[in-house]
Amino acid sequence: MLINLFAKIILFLATRSRLFRKDLIKTLRRLKIVLKVETEDSKKMLHIYRKYLNSNASHDEMTWANNQFRDLFKTLGIGAILLLPFAPITLPLIVIVSKKLGIDILPESFSRDSE
Repeated sequence: MLINLFAKIILFLATRSRLFRKDLIKTLRRLKIVLKVETEDSKKMLHIYRKYLNSNASHDEMTWANNQFRDLFKTLGIGAILLLPFAPITLPLIVIVSKKLGIDILPESFSRDSE
């Protein structure tokens, strides 16, 4: 119910405001790129873990796969936050507070895309 209302508000704003529409399209394109990178990296991570089960993975590969696994959990955490009410307000606030506390809650793909 709440998600449906949120979607209706976004659609209303997108049809009424050109600037909002441009920003929304830009954000959705960026999200598509980030999700594509995450998917490719997750497939590579699973391949490395399969190699590890056969004792064929190097230490560097395992370090990379473990970092990717950590990023996957960060992505899932952000997804859970996005399901909460007022997520457009709370998520940026949580990111700002976590940076001030020295905690990195954003996956590397979000950081790579912003550079």
